[in-house]
Amino acid sequence: MREMSWLEALENARQASRDLDYARAEQLFLHALARAQEASLDLTEAEKEVVGSTWLDPTVPQRLGGRVARRITTLEELGWLYATVDEFEGKERTARELLALYDAHPEQDLRDRSYYLSILASALADQGKDEEAEQLFLAAGPQAVHSLAGFYRRRGRLAEAEPLYQQILARRRRSACRVLSHGGNKPWSWRTFTTSRVSSLKRRRLSST
Repeated sequence: MREMSWLEALENARQASRDLDYARAEQLFLHALARAQEASLDLTEAEKEVVGSTWLDPTVPQRLGGRVARRITTLEELGWLYATVDEFEGKERTARELLALYDAHPEQDLRDRSYYLSILASALADQGKDEEAEQLFLAAGPQAVHSLAGFYRRRGRLAEAEPLYQQILARRRRSACRVLSHGGNKPWSWRTFTTSRVSSLKRRRLSST
C-alpha cells in the first residue's frame, strides 16, 4: 500500500467501507492508525473538521493534541467496521484501546466513560464472555440500561430484563410529557416499541411457568 496522509487514509477507508470492501477498509483504517502516530502534533484545518465531529465540544481535539485526537477518531470508525462484519475480537481490541485512551486523559472530558464501557461490554457479550460483559454493562450505569435489558433478554433472563424495560418505558413517558408540555409531538414509535417488549416478556414468563 502506498504511503498516504492520515486524512487521506481515513477518507479512503470510509469510501471502501461504503463500497462494502471491508477488507480494504480495514487495511486503510490500520494505515490511518499508523499515520496518526507519525503526523504533526497540530491538526490541520481539514483535519479539525473531520475530528471535531467525534466530540460535542469542538475544543477537545485541540486540547488533546493532534495525535491522540486522530487516533481516537480512527479507532472509533475501525470499531464500527468490526461491528458491521461481526469481527468481535477486533471490536473488543478497539474498545479496550479507546477506554485506555479515555482513562489516560480524564481531564479532557472526551465522552461519558459509560459510552466506552458499553461498547466493550457489547463486544464481550458478542463473544459469549457474559460474566465480564454483565459487569461492564452494570458499571456503565443508567446510560447502558437498554443494552443491559437486551443482554438479559437474549440470555433468557426475562425476570431481570422486564424491570429494566419498565424503567426505560417510565423514563420515555416522562420525556414525552416534557415534550408535550412544550408543544412538541409525542414519540409514539419508541413508546410502542418499549411497551411491546414489556408485554412480550410478560407473555413469555407466563408461558414458561
